[in-house]
Amino acid sequence: MLCFVSCCVTTLHAADPPVPRQKEWQRVTKAIDERKPKTGRDVLRGIEQAAITERVWDEVARAIATRVLLENTDRPADDPQRLIDLDAATETAPVQTRGALQAIQANWTWTFFQMNRWRFAQRTTQVKSNADRNLSEISSWDLRQIVLEIHDQFEKALSDDRGLKDLPVDDWAMLIEAGSMGKAYRPTLWDVVARDAIAFHQTGERGLVDPEDAFEFEASSPALQGVNIFRKWKPAQAEADKESVTDKDSPVLRVISLYQQILDFHADDEDQTAFHSADLDRLIWARGVAVANAEAEPDEEFCKALRSFIEQCGDHEISAMARFQLAEIIRSESPAEARMIALKAVDRYPTTIGGKQCHNLIAQIEAKELAVATERTWAKPWPALHVTYRNIEQMHLRLVKEDWEERLLEGKPYGRGIDQKDRERILSLPSIQDATVVLPQTDDYRSSIEELSVDSVFVTETISPGAYWVVCSHRGDFSDGDNIVSTTLVWVSRISAVNTTDYQAQLPQHTGYVVDVESGKPIHGAEVTAWQRDQRSRPRKMVKQETIKTNEDGQYTLKAHSGQETIFVVSSAIDGQIHHVLTEPERLWHRENVQRPKRSIVLMTDRGIYRPSQQLHFKGILIEQAADRRGATAISKASVEAFLQDANGRQVSKLSLKTNGFGSFQGTFPIPTGSLPGRWSVRAQGSGATGATGVRIEEYKRPKFQVELASPTESVQLEKLVTLSGTASTYTGLAVGGAKVVWNVKREVRFPIWCRWCFPWLPFDGGTRRIARGHSITDADGTFSITFPAVPDRVSPPESLPTFTYHVTADVTDSGGETRSTDTRVLAGYVDVEATLDVDDWQVTNDENVASVTIHVSTLSLDAAPRGIAGTLRLNQLIQPKRVARIDLTARTVPYDVLRRQKSRGSSLLPEPQDDDPKTWAEGKQVTTNEIVTDVSSGKGKATVLLQPGIYRATFTIPATADRPEVIATRLVEVNNPKAKKYEIKRPFVLRVENSTVEVADELHAIVGTGYSQGSFLVEIVQSGRVLKRGWTNNERTQMPVSFKIEDSHRGGVTLRAWMVREGRLYHESQRIDVPWTDKKLSVQWEQFTRRLEPATEQVWQATIRTEADPLAGPARAALAEMTATLYDQSLDALASHQWPTLALFARDSSRWQLRFTNSASAMRQIYGSWARDHQSVRISYHQFRRPFGSPVNGGFGGMLGGGGMVRMRSMPAAAMGVP
Repeated sequence: MLCFVSCCVTTLHAADPPVPRQKEWQRVTKAIDERKPKTGRDVLRGIEQAAITERVWDEVARAIATRVLLENTDRPADDPQRLIDLDAATETAPVQTRGALQAIQANWTWTFFQMNRWRFAQRTTQVKSNADRNLSEISSWDLRQIVLEIHDQFEKALSDDRGLKDLPVDDWAMLIEAGSMGKAYRPTLWDVVARDAIAFHQTGERGLVDPEDAFEFEASSPALQGVNIFRKWKPAQAEADKESVTDKDSPVLRVISLYQQILDFHADDEDQTAFHSADLDRLIWARGVAVANAEAEPDEEFCKALRSFIEQCGDHEISAMARFQLAEIIRSESPAEARMIALKAVDRYPTTIGGKQCHNLIAQIEAKELAVATERTWAKPWPALHVTYRNIEQMHLRLVKEDWEERLLEGKPYGRGIDQKDRERILSLPSIQDATVVLPQTDDYRSSIEELSVDSVFVTETISPGAYWVVCSHRGDFSDGDNIVSTTLVWVSRISAVNTTDYQAQLPQHTGYVVDVESGKPIHGAEVTAWQRDQRSRPRKMVKQETIKTNEDGQYTLKAHSGQETIFVVSSAIDGQIHHVLTEPERLWHRENVQRPKRSIVLMTDRGIYRPSQQLHFKGILIEQAADRRGATAISKASVEAFLQDANGRQVSKLSLKTNGFGSFQGTFPIPTGSLPGRWSVRAQGSGATGATGVRIEEYKRPKFQVELASPTESVQLEKLVTLSGTASTYTGLAVGGAKVVWNVKREVRFPIWCRWCFPWLPFDGGTRRIARGHSITDADGTFSITFPAVPDRVSPPESLPTFTYHVTADVTDSGGETRSTDTRVLAGYVDVEATLDVDDWQVTNDENVASVTIHVSTLSLDAAPRGIAGTLRLNQLIQPKRVARIDLTARTVPYDVLRRQKSRGSSLLPEPQDDDPKTWAEGKQVTTNEIVTDVSSGKGKATVLLQPGIYRATFTIPATADRPEVIATRLVEVNNPKAKKYEIKRPFVLRVENSTVEVADELHAIVGTGYSQGSFLVEIVQSGRVLKRGWTNNERTQMPVSFKIEDSHRGGVTLRAWMVREGRLYHESQRIDVPWTDKKLSVQWEQFTRRLEPATEQVWQATIRTEADPLAGPARAALAEMTATLYDQSLDALASHQWPTLALFARDSSRWQLRFTNSASAMRQIYGSWARDHQSVRISYHQFRRPFGSPVNGGFGGMLGGGGMVRMRSMPAAAMGVP
């Protein structure tokens, strides 16, 4: 029984072509509506015969294709019968219609493929010739077969014997619907089909993975040059300096060929519209496909080609579309120039598509922009208003006082989430102060940034503490016409709060500090009130909770309610005025931190993979960890049960065991023959503990041989050939000769860290590029060689010193069919050596105020092999700023694409000194210079210099040669006087630790400091949430030593952390100090003995187990212990490497904290109005096949191939199928 669905009533519109047999076509539509496909088919046969008689060939083709669809509406999506029927109908159709039907066949096959692509992609590639083509088997074809079929269908339709070039689109109106661009752009049926073929090949479908020799063209190729050069281009043929293309089936080559055919076809047309249209489309496509090289980039060549195209087109209207493309690219670099280009198109062709596109582009360039950002807390030193603007001359500001308590009671404590009621209230509140800011005029149509200090805009002396709305508008009346009104909530306050959340704290509680926002001094006696969100009220309001006062350290602690949104209102009286500030919301969740003893079982096996019928040997240890994780005990004489589970979790075997005096147990599980392969597990439980480990069960074939690739014996040079030697040998050392080797090489690019400063436009990941592939046979001694060219990435400037990594992969298959693989990486660059400098962070002076600083120099090849080389090491003192520069909270990072557009080819962008970044500080007096020659065997060298307190830059330079540019390595060196009371370097905050590892009984030493004239630090030493030491430093002392005696209870480590508030900025840093469990470590020393005087004797291995020396436990000594060892076939590691379990039995400090500061960046949010937009509607469409006869890009036959028969016709209106 067929399933039908009603389709929309068919009607003819004035735009539709005249229909010779309108009543008959309406009967077809009626048959579809009445769910009578057989009746519709019979009517179509009559239409077909009448149209043949009258030689109305477009109607004939439409009737045939429509009949085929009607006859197959009840078939599922993967049924190819409609394709088979259309193919058969095409063979018997009138010759005049076969080209059109062939094109429909190609589009339908493409649509069929798109709807079933997932099926084709899962199939194994089959090798079949064209003679094996059988459409009835298309559902079982692989991906490559169906892609080639679509290509062949288009080729047949476009062939000269089909005659489509002689068929004007006007004569085929029943199959072709008109586009907005007019028939001149697609004058013949051949043009329509050729564009469909191009659309198919532009998808990149090729039916297989891109080969290593995938065809691609460079930006300097004829693809982006003049049309006559492009028409003569033969990219598949060999050129003077290049080999012939091997990727003959490349979709890119096919697109090039199709564009060339279209251009050749229309080259001599009286109306050059189709010719120019194809040429412009060719350039647009080539821009997106071309690969950048050293000579050119796609965008640069595209712009050149567009300018030439515009000149060639003369007064043709399509030049307006080319001007739009050109202006769109130039707009990012020069909006003013792009506007002038677009204006010419608007003046000449205002009503054309290109003219409208240029009109809209001009409107975007001339569009207004105004965005303001500031800080949440306003106090001395007053923050800035960061104004980003474009195409405006001034802005107006209002300062409006807000009743923050009322807003808090309404459940709106923050400046975001503004509703309509808030908008009306903000705009109706009286203004405390008004200001008009005249912005510097610009005529380049670019966004500009102006930084205005708050005290230069408002009279700050008259602003009392409190909460204020800062309202911004372009128009002085703050109206909504061609204007945007934005606002943000700020706090004028001299106090700030730092909320500290310690995730290892034993009790969930809110802890924080109240400090002066400018000096950072703790404020004693400040009131802190907690407000929580009432989840039961509607709307959810804030409810006042408890209030406490801060202690002498400015600290407050309040009980936390799990999961409750909480904010804190902080208030304090300063100079007779009450200052308030609100914190950001905070939620804490109750965690179970009660520590209890924990038992576990550690399991291990004798190898990682087994066959069915083999024996699985295992061993386990039952361990109990102390509650504080500071001790562990092996549990002896305890009962445990061990289980073997298969890949489905089903229990296969079970053993009841008991631990020995060392807490261990062992056993053996036989693996049943014929067992299910997969990931099996050994599990154990008992005495309150569990444990598990996994193994692989496979019917594996033991690897017979292994493959190794040796590193290059000589330095790899770019543009030269690289040869690697490989060896295939059995695990007993015998050569594997006559084996097939298949290899490929891929290239990756990385850049040195320092080049981010000089070349900020460079990508962080250069991507992967296939370089070469090949095959060979191993020699009798098992050796083979791989040779490939070290091709560099032409886009990367040599001055950036990129490193190119060539990833070489080799697959070796022996005569028995076994395949083993290996890979290696070969590095090359414009330099063959890398230099690095290493200096300890802890550099302090002696009693003579001089530090002996050792600078280590390392010179290695790009493959990390040591190189001995001569260079010059110099030290320069850095020129410090006059005062400490505070961090700009509102600064925005420059987008990558902007940096790339701002690059200057062939030159670097040297960074300007930034006061807040010592890496960019300029060099001053040269302190010393040394000639260093690094050791040939290690690549190491060093120099020791005497330095006074200060900050320096060490620079090691390897001079340039004829084949290599200069190599530079830099490192900052900071020297401090630990006894000094003043930190002399103009950094806002620094924490230096002498050693990151401190043994028990030793002392932790550190320095905390600030370059400000005053500063208060809160220094803490914590362990797993427990504070061991805490205190504020003296505000007058800007450098403070920190010392702490390490005891046995501190094993596992402690964390040193410090923070400081200064000038509205929070600075903080933490450093984990490792205190090793040396009293718990064991060492194993092996000795091997072989009795050479006795034949066939066994080798004897002897192990000595000792403790390690510890300050408290004493010197190393022999230890009584149980040891487990295993012996297995090394070749099994190629299938599943054996992994020993790791024991993490003892505590390791992992203190984590989070600081929240009341001051942060605050961007104004739009609350009212919009900018006026002068936009013209643009609709670009060309003549194309009507639905359902076109490609998937234009609708195809919709969902008609789905199961359920005509239920799928809902995707296609009946008017499209029945009446044209």
